[in-house]
Amino acid sequence: MFAVNRKVACTGCGVKSGQWIFEEFMFTDAILGEAVVSYECKWHRPDKRDDAVFGFGQNNGEFEIWDAKVFSVKVFNDDGDEMPLTEDDVLACSKMVLGRFAEIERDVQDFEMGLL
Repeated sequence: MFAVNRKVACTGCGVKSGQWIFEEFMFTDAILGEAVVSYECKWHRPDKRDDAVFGFGQNNGEFEIWDAKVFSVKVFNDDGDEMPLTEDDVLACSKMVLGRFAEIERDVQDFEMGLL
């Protein structure tokens, strides 16, 4: 049950356009850290020719996110001190962060569109 709650808690927040931060990312039940993701994004305005496909008032255009990269990742011990990471550790942590970032893409879109 805790793993489900851990995923819900790891949503992060937008700092500025193209930058998302996870301030309390739980890598495991016992390892807490923080990570910053940088990404490119663009909102394509709605094409009125698509109104027939989406229905009246449902065509909001298209939002695209690409080139997401982990800019920084830190892991902390129980005292809150930063722990050193090997290259393999950084790679493993980055994969977990990017996986979670992909899962919350809707939140990122909402932030970029000014809804969050």
